Amino acid sequence: MRSYCSDRRCPTWRLSRFSCITLFLFLTLATLNSAAESEIQSLEEISSHTSAEQQDLYVFENNPEALYDSKVLIIQPPRSNQDGSYQYYRDLLLLILNHELLNISIEIPNTEASQRRSFQMLEDGSLDIVWAGTSETYEKQYRAIKVPLYGGLLGLRLALIRRSDKAVFDVITDASQLKSLSACQSDQWADADILEDNGYLVERAVKFSTMHLMLSRGRCDYFPRGITEAYNEAKQPGNENLMVYERIALYYHFHMYFFVEKENEALAMILETRLQQLAKSGELLQFMQQHPVTKTLFPLERYHDLLIFKLDNSYLANPETDLYDWLDLSFLNALPTDAKNEPPASK
Repeated sequence: MRSYCSDRRCPTWRLSRFSCITLFLFLTLATLNSAAESEIQSLEEISSHTSAEQQDLYVFENNPEALYDSKVLIIQPPRSNQDGSYQYYRDLLLLILNHELLNISIEIPNTEASQRRSFQMLEDGSLDIVWAGTSETYEKQYRAIKVPLYGGLLGLRLALIRRSDKAVFDVITDASQLKSLSACQSDQWADADILEDNGYLVERAVKFSTMHLMLSRGRCDYFPRGITEAYNEAKQPGNENLMVYERIALYYHFHMYFFVEKENEALAMILETRLQQLAKSGELLQFMQQHPVTKTLFPLERYHDLLIFKLDNSYLANPETDLYDWLDLSFLNALPTDAKNEPPASK
């Protein structure tokens, strides 16, 4: 091959060695620029013909380590030893991370933490991920992974009640009767505000661990819990005098999301892409149907005949149904909403 970098080998050019090197570098850079322009054009074509979701999937499937280089994910600890649904979130994260291109394990702090404390730990870097019922405030402060972890079922609430009070609830036929009773709720949850905005009496508590005790001791009359939570909590030690009341339910549009720090877009992309994959493939529904925490909820037709009072939720960032509502809850969404802003009835 002819070398352009030797005066001896290219006498007709009469170029200096420096000129030859310069010409070689120029040709090399031109080649690289051409390749880069071709790659940019390819990426622009991908961008112009695919959705943001498909672009994320392209990056994830080709080089997920470029998105997130940490090998350990520190997750939210349980709220208390009564946190019967904690296993669901932990196992769901394990399913998300069970991918041949990922090498990420999870770590759980050896402590308990309220929802407020968990978000504080997320902010100071002690945690990488938390989960909570969403609100406009949370979605402004943190990066929400907007695939509902229960497919929208979190908003269907059954009441934990004292077994001795079953007859009191058996005679309820309309929302005004339920509004005359007080509901236990955490002062850190959007649920408390949603209930009060819709005219329900609420007895607020700071710690999750105290709410079942409050109900047992008569500080409130019932404790509305998501159907994904109620049955497991009723079985916890110390709750023997409590039961899940299955004739009446409350419903409001409400989602449980994973949250990460705003700046942690790399982790957010991995979680969001994997959850979308699992939801679309049906694996997420299968996981929910088989998991010990949630398998007793199915089939969902068992809830069609409940006396359901629908509430308005004004705290959503996007009141429209999310794109990834992956469960058919049309029987709930079609319900009329009860009258709002009625003053709570006095006891």
